[in-house]
Amino acid sequence: MRGWTGGIDQRGGLIADNQATFHPTRYLTGVLDWLKQQPNFKCYTRTRVMSVDEKGVEILGLGHKSVTIQTESGHTIKAANAVEATCVPLQKLSVTTQLEFYRTYCIAVRVPRGSVEDCLLYDNAEEYKYVRLTACDSKDDYLVVGGCDHKVGQEETTPRFDELEKWTRERFTQAGNVDYKWSGQIFEPVDFMGLIGKNQGCQKIYIVTGDSGDGLTHGVLAGRLIADEIDGVENPWAKLYSPKRIGSMLKSLPSLIAHDIQINTQYKRFLQTDITDIEDLVPGSGGVLNPVRLVLVMPLGLGSRNRKLTCL
Repeated sequence: MRGWTGGIDQRGGLIADNQATFHPTRYLTGVLDWLKQQPNFKCYTRTRVMSVDEKGVEILGLGHKSVTIQTESGHTIKAANAVEATCVPLQKLSVTTQLEFYRTYCIAVRVPRGSVEDCLLYDNAEEYKYVRLTACDSKDDYLVVGGCDHKVGQEETTPRFDELEKWTRERFTQAGNVDYKWSGQIFEPVDFMGLIGKNQGCQKIYIVTGDSGDGLTHGVLAGRLIADEIDGVENPWAKLYSPKRIGSMLKSLPSLIAHDIQINTQYKRFLQTDITDIEDLVPGSGGVLNPVRLVLVMPLGLGSRNRKLTCL
């Protein structure tokens, strides 16, 4: 690719033509503008939902079920169907256990405008990396480099950012300043397919989760799959993404069990002690002080300390 000025360290590869990118905020703004033109659309921001429950009885098409939604402010909403597009479903532990939780990282590096080919680049290393190009200003583009995923809470963050920057500078020697760096959490189903459709044990509540970092793509898929399911339209992809699927989950059972055991053993960390006294901490740091009961300590700022006590 044009702009890869460092040493070549890749063997083989796959080229896919006719790829595309789009601006996520402009896309969502366009969707919202279209929805505002629909006569039955209402949007309530800053409204926290506390529960989504099915009410009633429906067996073999007899009876009737509906959905009741409770908000934090005490309002009740009744609906024929509800969709939880919440990254993780609100109540279903059975779905949560089928997800592996990862932290992912990204940096935005300045490169001279036009010096790097505008394409989508991925590698297939275990701790993979990807490259995007986006506009910066009249002199530079931004090379957006991400990846270096790891299981949540099991690695330090700073080395991951350092690795991304080092990897970038070795391959794109024209790279300038790193203007932005950030991280996020992604949810990976144990069988690597997203969960889109009726929630487990439900007939009127639908979920969208397990996006593997592809939330915008899954959002488009979910809009079609869930709309078809509510309308009773058969969709050939519905079973593939169904949260109630069993076969692929059973095949992934060893991975699921190993992941859950490995995650839960991390909690032994809270039996250990980092510091002997609260005064050992400097502002902006945190630690575990474990005398008889667990004390999680984090300074709020200069001259202040905050404690959260949890009995063991």
